[in-house]
Amino acid sequence: MSEPSAYTPQDAIGLLRIYNRHRDFVRLALLKLANALNERGVVHDASKMLDDEFAGFSRISAIYRTQKFGSQEYAASMNREKATIDLHFSRNSHHPEYPTYGAPDGSGLLGSEIVEYEAGLSARELTFLDVIEMVCDWWGARLGYDDARSWAESAKLNLEHKGKYLTPGQRWLAEQVIRFFEP
Repeated sequence: MSEPSAYTPQDAIGLLRIYNRHRDFVRLALLKLANALNERGVVHDASKMLDDEFAGFSRISAIYRTQKFGSQEYAASMNREKATIDLHFSRNSHHPEYPTYGAPDGSGLLGSEIVEYEAGLSARELTFLDVIEMVCDWWGARLGYDDARSWAESAKLNLEHKGKYLTPGQRWLAEQVIRFFEP
């Protein structure tokens, strides 16, 4: 094994220049990502304040206060507001669902009582920022509506409902974000 060669002051200055440039570019990249996430936080669910969603979400808010997410009563209540929810899903890319109506076998419309959702965005369209915002939405909903369940319980329930619309990679990312918020 040979002895490491000595370095010159010029080598040291070169390293410092490269290191500082590298660190500055990494910082810029992280700031760009942080700013994108911050912007999503600012505009998150702003469509709920539009005239065509506001009344429906006012009623939904009352439902959230009396019915537990995941219960049959909650699902029935949400079904009554499906037009508002469908409109909201269509406007907010962090919701991976897309509404379909009718029999599971595709035999035609059965009326408004049957609402199924399928993946609304292809894996290519649902971005990693959408997945991060989706999990942050779950976390914020649990706290905002005073859900007494633990974060682990709430996240598991959300993954059961929404995880089926995600690709394996998107689900992995959702699970990483969930772990980030664990106490």
